[in-house]
Amino acid sequence: MWDVNSLRPILTLADGSSSYLNVLFSPDGKWLAYTGAGNDVRIRSAATGVLLRSIPQAHIHLAWSADSRWLAALDSRFATIFVAATGEKFASVPAEPDAHILFTPDGHLVSAGSFTISVWDIVAGHLVRSFQHPASLAAKISDLPPDSIRALSLCCDGKKLVVEYYAPAGKLHYIPAPSDFAPHVFTKIVFLDLATGKQSTLDFNKAFFMAASLDGDKIAFSRCLQQRKSGPAVCVYSVSEKRFIRVFTGEKWITDLAFSPDGKLLAALGRRLSIWHIETGRRLPDTSFARP
Repeated sequence: MWDVNSLRPILTLADGSSSYLNVLFSPDGKWLAYTGAGNDVRIRSAATGVLLRSIPQAHIHLAWSADSRWLAALDSRFATIFVAATGEKFASVPAEPDAHILFTPDGHLVSAGSFTISVWDIVAGHLVRSFQHPASLAAKISDLPPDSIRALSLCCDGKKLVVEYYAPAGKLHYIPAPSDFAPHVFTKIVFLDLATGKQSTLDFNKAFFMAASLDGDKIAFSRCLQQRKSGPAVCVYSVSEKRFIRVFTGEKWITDLAFSPDGKLLAALGRRLSIWHIETGRRLPDTSFARP
């Protein structure tokens, strides 16, 4: 783990797993949850790294509730909610095996799978609302595969869901990303109002690995993994300004992107961790962290 102010490592965790997936801090910063090589869920103290509890059943995706009370874990058929403090099972709701999950600020669980996007009240144990999959509507004009969700995020007011889909080229008008990005990758961004079901979309070409800022105004894309030559590494699109506002260079390939909560910084993980100030375009001092 790294201190973002000093850009120095503060804690290194190792428990024998060959890989660590779905690494998530709890919103209160006290706990770190992740899945190990066998997809079992482990919760550690973020301050000391001490293993607090382990949940042996295999799970794919994780999500924290806003108050850090619950941790949701997705397996092949259900999203199971655990009490983070004890590891006890609190509830479970049906979910599609390829679903993405997250909590809204009011504690509802959102499950987005191949066919529907569902909102669950986990305390009452009932379905609050369900929406027709945006991909099902778009497939009529762009041949969008139904199991194409790549990312799921929530705007800061908790009322609007941001969904990224893989979208093959169709008859839609695509917003061109800066040159030298992925030439055959098409991305559809859907903004879904969770209260009304109203949808709005943006379609991009030559773009990959989306991250959205919490206010929903900025969307970051990276170049395709197959692009090995130098050139633009990451570009940032402003929804309100309807244009790309920043292009960053310096990395040949990117595997993950993340905005800071205030939307002012963008972190990109490639061969090393890079952090940029979006407004000025300045790259923060190097973290000296290089991947093997």
